[in-house]
Amino acid sequence: MNKRTIRVNKKAILHHDYATHSGKQEIQDFCKTESSKRTIVITAGLVAILAEHKEEMKKRAAALGLEWSEDSLVFWNTRNKIVQYGNLKESLNKIYRKAGIEGATMHTLRHTYATRCFEAGVELKAIADQLGHASPKTSYELYIHLFEDTKAREIDKLAGIDKFISSEREAEGAVVIPFPEREKAV
Repeated sequence: MNKRTIRVNKKAILHHDYATHSGKQEIQDFCKTESSKRTIVITAGLVAILAEHKEEMKKRAAALGLEWSEDSLVFWNTRNKIVQYGNLKESLNKIYRKAGIEGATMHTLRHTYATRCFEAGVELKAIADQLGHASPKTSYELYIHLFEDTKAREIDKLAGIDKFISSEREAEGAVVIPFPEREKAV
């Protein structure tokens, strides 16, 4: 954690048996794709939050008489098992409702993260690496969505070009490029 990184090198699977309403959890030592296996760089603020969470998990494990190790799950339920997707989804939906956000899913957070990184000027290759995409093109085409305020702010950077397209009446000091007459070469 001192390096501000998280290694993604495994995946958690929960095989749910709908007939018995039970599930078998499995930690697999591989990821979906080769590029899914990665090291994610996190902010100093997130490091502090995770360090605090780690201490809470150590206390919780001790209270349950369990042994805690660096290989323990980062987030686990009250039975020291993988948090079930439905429970995680419901917790996230409560947060969304409280924030007045409708129609968002857990995957929406990936898209929002990619978009905000891009808007903050993070290099596209770094965003792709964080998301586990083999190609920055995937990140850009599928995950980055520009908001209307971002589009307007970016186009406002071209405000200086207006001096080249001003009408002759507004042209004081401007370079006027007249529109060509019909059927005449420019």
